[in-house]
Amino acid sequence: MEKFYSLLFVLCSYFSIAQIQKADSLFFAKNYKEAKLIYLKEKTAIDSNTLALNRLGYCYHKTNKYNEAIECYLKSEKLSKNQILSFTVESRLAKTYSVLDQNDKSLTWLKRAITNGYANIVELNTDPDFSNLRKLKAYTAIYDSLYNLTFPCKKDPKKRLFDFWLGTWDVYTTQGNQLAGESVIENISEGCAILENYKSLGGYVGKSINFVNEKGEWEQDWMGSDGHINRFYKGDFVESEMLFIFEKTDQAGNKKIGKFHFYKIGDNTVRQMQESSADNGKTYAVDYDLTYKRKNK
Repeated sequence: MEKFYSLLFVLCSYFSIAQIQKADSLFFAKNYKEAKLIYLKEKTAIDSNTLALNRLGYCYHKTNKYNEAIECYLKSEKLSKNQILSFTVESRLAKTYSVLDQNDKSLTWLKRAITNGYANIVELNTDPDFSNLRKLKAYTAIYDSLYNLTFPCKKDPKKRLFDFWLGTWDVYTTQGNQLAGESVIENISEGCAILENYKSLGGYVGKSINFVNEKGEWEQDWMGSDGHINRFYKGDFVESEMLFIFEKTDQAGNKKIGKFHFYKIGDNTVRQMQESSADNGKTYAVDYDLTYKRKNK
């Protein structure tokens, strides 16, 4: 008889697991109403299952049963030992209380979620469940703090020093003022780097990525369509000039050192000039000298 009950218990457990998996499938298909019904049939099993409780809470949430959702979320949050699941549940509690216009509780849970790792800027900006919360000054302060933490480069003064080069440009020879090509300079990685996209009239193309490296210095890494890689380092912006230095070896195998200048002439003009020395800096020769003129001023 004992073996019979043990077997029965195992069979019931397998059936319960299968039902929960079926409910999960409906959940991921966004059929929250049907998923909720199956989760509820397995209430005994999911009462100790933090993930299933969270999903049941979300099913209540999406079917406008907010108080029931809160009950499930609170049980799930209490049981959770997983940081990601915890801040997910906490952020959902913040959303639910926001819908109910219980903003103090919503703010409390949002702060807790952020402390535990929640950083979904897009959701905070767009989810209608946060609409009530977005009206509050306290929310704005929390959001701004999270935004700056998530995107630290955007307001870092040093990482904004090369922004004068951003834009779409026609590129001319400085001597002779002949059109040489065009370039699009983009801000990428949420302000952490600048991407150069250059195209000459003759078909040569190249790209560079410009960033503040681990030494706190501006660096440019260039790859051209001729396969040559150039690295410019120790970049710094002083008195309207971003200046890099570099080392390279010419085709004959001779080592050269050089300077790479970006002069901010004004809001719509940038001069780019590279010069190199084969005698360890005693004399320099200009490699090229270009002037960028902004399109669509």
